[in-house]
Amino acid sequence: MPRALPREWCGSEIRNGGVSRERSHLGRGAMMLWGLATSVLLGSLLLYVTQGIQVIRMGYDIDRIQTRFRAVKVERERLEVELASLQDLATVQREAVERLGMVFPETGQVVVVHASAGAPVARAASAVLTTAQRD
Repeated sequence: MPRALPREWCGSEIRNGGVSRERSHLGRGAMMLWGLATSVLLGSLLLYVTQGIQVIRMGYDIDRIQTRFRAVKVERERLEVELASLQDLATVQREAVERLGMVFPETGQVVVVHASAGAPVARAASAVLTTAQRD
């Protein structure tokens, strides 16, 4: 038996006037549950991507800080060498004579003050100042 096509049953056009549409099997609660699950999934994905970006940014910050640390360490070593050279007594003496114009004291210019056990040091120092002013 030959099969008939829908056009042949109803002519050239199909009318669905009396046919009711089939309703979705998902109810309102199921649609809300599906929407909530999708939202949670998208939120988790967004959180994961955000944390990944933060980890990358922190990695760049750590690299920048390590580079700065190495530079500061080299500078510190250079300054320690310079400090050691400036603390050398020959260097201090040369700078005092050449740059500051200092000279060694002559004999008799140096006054040694011995503080006795009972006399305060301030009195002994003032005595030296008065003696030096008279000369």
